[in-house]
Amino acid sequence: MPAVDDAGGVKVEAEGADGIPVPAWMKVAVFYENKKVREIRGGENPDIIRFFKEIQKPEFNEDEIPWCAAFVGACLFEANYGHNKSALAAHFGIWDGADQIWSAKGPEPKSNVQYGDIMVMTRNGGGHVCFFIKDNGNGTFKALGGNQNDEVNYSNMSWARTTYGMRPNGTGTPKIRPNDPPGTIGREEIPGHVPPGITEIGVGIGGGIAAFSTADLLTGIVVLFIVAGIIWYIWRKRQPKAPDASK
Repeated sequence: MPAVDDAGGVKVEAEGADGIPVPAWMKVAVFYENKKVREIRGGENPDIIRFFKEIQKPEFNEDEIPWCAAFVGACLFEANYGHNKSALAAHFGIWDGADQIWSAKGPEPKSNVQYGDIMVMTRNGGGHVCFFIKDNGNGTFKALGGNQNDEVNYSNMSWARTTYGMRPNGTGTPKIRPNDPPGTIGREEIPGHVPPGITEIGVGIGGGIAAFSTADLLTGIVVLFIVAGIIWYIWRKRQPKAPDASK
């Protein structure tokens, strides 16, 4: 299991102390925790809005909408795993892209749950979903998740409220499909990590790497030429006519 520092954060390494590789989606999750992604009062955090786009819910365009499931789905998405295209926490308990390794109603011991597993929980008025970090041994476990006090952070969660522990198996809905509607692939912000089918184009907002599909790039070039042609035509029409030297 990865080393945990005194502040409760995870030191991201290629392997944990016991030799178990750190799941790729956890490297993404820790990246956003380090970035301190949180809701913006009076505005919208573009990272949270992109999380919704990456789970194919672009109609959710406010960061006040419960986004714990969008965060978990986006971390899987950006790690080249599948996602369940759902903004509901409970759906992670029935998603075919993850195997159930613990259930509150089953015989499986809590020790089955390991770093990076998806924890599906209940709460007043809805549900919650987050990533398991470690068992605290006092009826709670440390979790990394989104929409925890309106931000991505480490929090202690109750085992009594937890219904399932799920482990992504990589066989769920593919991350990129030919029929995906435009706008479902967001800007990638992890240096050196560009999803398949994406062309890396320079440095984008906030120092992140802007990533666009090749088709988007070609479309942009064509549109640019058309706009330039229209501007040139208008400019020519407004130029005064030269006098006729033959008169």
